[in-house]
Amino acid sequence: MDWENPYHEINKGCLYEEDGREHMNLEQDKKLDSFLLGWSRGVNPEGEDYGEQAFEELSWNNLGYRFGLLFDQTSRELKEEMYYWCVKEMNE
Repeated sequence: MDWENPYHEINKGCLYEEDGREHMNLEQDKKLDSFLLGWSRGVNPEGEDYGEQAFEELSWNNLGYRFGLLFDQTSRELKEEMYYWCVKEMNE
């Protein structure tokens, strides 16, 4: 995180060149595990830094990674709520 310019980092976290996520119904959770794994890696980016590659094509995993970078550790319930919100928004 660039603490001298946090707005740049937050805005960068919202950008991508291609959306590679698979469209799903709200009842489907087959990408939830990938999203949660990405979130965990975002909370501890020293272990695995996705780098600039994460900002080229959006996937469920690197979307979770971005949220982990921005929001840090939180409850599983909130992470799941964010996932299902993203699925809903993607389908509208």
